[in-house]
Amino acid sequence: MIPYSLNSRIRERVLVFTILLSFLLTIILDNILLKYSSVLNSESDILQTLESFMDSNVVSLLLSVSIPPFAVLVIIKYFYSKWLWKKLYRFHGVPNLNGQWKGFAIRDGDKKVKREVIVTIEQDWDNISIRTTMLDSKHMNIPSFSECIIAGIETGVNQGKLKYSYKNNLAGETSYIGYNELLINDQEISGQYITTKPTKGLFVIHKDIK
Repeated sequence: MIPYSLNSRIRERVLVFTILLSFLLTIILDNILLKYSSVLNSESDILQTLESFMDSNVVSLLLSVSIPPFAVLVIIKYFYSKWLWKKLYRFHGVPNLNGQWKGFAIRDGDKKVKREVIVTIEQDWDNISIRTTMLDSKHMNIPSFSECIIAGIETGVNQGKLKYSYKNNLAGETSYIGYNELLINDQEISGQYITTKPTKGLFVIHKDIK
């Protein structure tokens, strides 16, 4: 996976919110720990039981431990980046493109030939992977494979846009670079592609819902 860009500053706002939330949670958790450590200190029987299993210095250390805000921040950021962001589309407007997409590509000047396309997208809050398999027009029985090398998502009021460059490695042929600029419309992504072959044309894929 590679980092992808956004045309808004939403990541900065999310980071600021996450930092503030981590400090708030740290205060709450530290107060809870302080409360329970006070209870344990007042219960001599419990302390004696703990000290029978471990050194008294270790017990004292455990009772005085506090949670660093940085640790809370790392945990929150990890869960947000991997899972939580997918549930908060109305807040940040970044589309979740994870999954397999199927469709076709039509080269300009050769509109009678549709090449089958299968696109697999893996995405989290910071990174994305776009892998494409298609039947090349010159070698209809040999699938070609490409993977994105630069990617960005634009969010807008009406439609989002996915832009990415990719490198295609075709067996027996010189590899080439391509660029797709596609509109995101719910379960369809469509737009234009251009390559260094040079070729250009239409690219359309639909979410494969199983």
